[in-house]
This record gives sequence, structure tokens and C-alpha cells, in this order.
Amino acid sequence: ALSGDVVMAISTSGTSPNVVRALEAAPRGTIKMALCGPGGRLAQHADLALCVPFDGTAAIQAAHIAIIHAICMVLESRFATRLP
Repeated sequence: ALSGDVVMAISTSGTSPNVVRALEAAPRGTIKMALCGPGGRLAQHADLALCVPFDGTAAIQAAHIAIIHAICMVLESRFATRLP
């Protein structure tokens, strides 16, 4: 990742050691974003943390999917080339 890039880390629990380490290791100047459940250390290492306030893996992951789709829709509307 280069300065200005977005590094997105996703963990249902927010405690996955590899995911936390990846965000900790993100280069200086990157924008660190976390998508996690209601707890864990992941959010502490992010510039922007979207913490889903649900209990249960399935509910958290379903919310993550909806959030990722919403992010994709925004990016597509912003950057997609409109064909005639």
C-alpha cells in the first residue's frame, strides 16, 4: 500500500491477530479502515472504524456484507465511467 491508499481490515470479532497485525503494519500515510463487531482491538488501530453493534457471527457478517455493498455503490457512482 502507498500513501493515500485505503487499507481495509475485516474481522467479525475484531480480535483476529493476523488482521490486527496487518492494520498495525499498514504504511504511514495510508488510510486505515476497520470493519468489525462490537469488541476487539482492531478498531483502536483504525482511522475509521465501522463497528457493527450486533451479537452473533451471522448477524455481524450480514451487516458487513451490506456495508461493503454500500461502499462499492458509492465508489462506483463516483468513479465509474458512464458509457453512452
